[in-house]
Amino acid sequence: MADAVAILVEYDRAEASVAKRQTRVGRRQFIHSVALASAGATLAPAGTPEAAQPEAPWTGAVLHTADGLDIPPAADGRKMTVKIDSQATPAVRMSMLVEDLPSNTAIRVHLHQREDEIIFIRMGHGIATLGDREIPVGPGATIYVPKGVWHGLRNNGPDVLGMNATYSPPGFEQAPIQRMRRPNRTPAEIEADRKRFGLVYRTP
Repeated sequence: MADAVAILVEYDRAEASVAKRQTRVGRRQFIHSVALASAGATLAPAGTPEAAQPEAPWTGAVLHTADGLDIPPAADGRKMTVKIDSQATPAVRMSMLVEDLPSNTAIRVHLHQREDEIIFIRMGHGIATLGDREIPVGPGATIYVPKGVWHGLRNNGPDVLGMNATYSPPGFEQAPIQRMRRPNRTPAEIEADRKRFGLVYRTP
């Protein structure tokens, strides 16, 4: 009887050992299968679209004084250059233009329905309108204009007033580009473009 019990115990141990080995093999096979599946999902054969390397991220640009898109001068002599164009460089998240205002000229009081704007005065002196305030500004002055806030700038000095305007999100810089490309717009087309770019002028 003792011998029979001993045999049964040894048999159970052998069965357990076999089951353990099978479990180990099963786990190894499972891990191997998952690894192959993962590799198959991430490594495509050369020559397939999936095998194409991702494009390198855009690393920015340096624009010098002469760079940018010059807009023909306005009737009052104001000169503008679009420096950062969101249509030419879709990766940008802001746009920028520079503008020079001759003496006794002005940017009419207006607001942007979509963009915040930062105005930096490079040279000259003038009066900035921001909301219901009028503030004297000179070289180095920075004006932050949230969307929906009335603002304008007039040059009341004897020299040219130079300013930079940055918009976020980009898009408003397309307004002067459209004006350049379509110089003979009808009044209805001008009004349609203002609505398109979210530009509202303050009535006197």
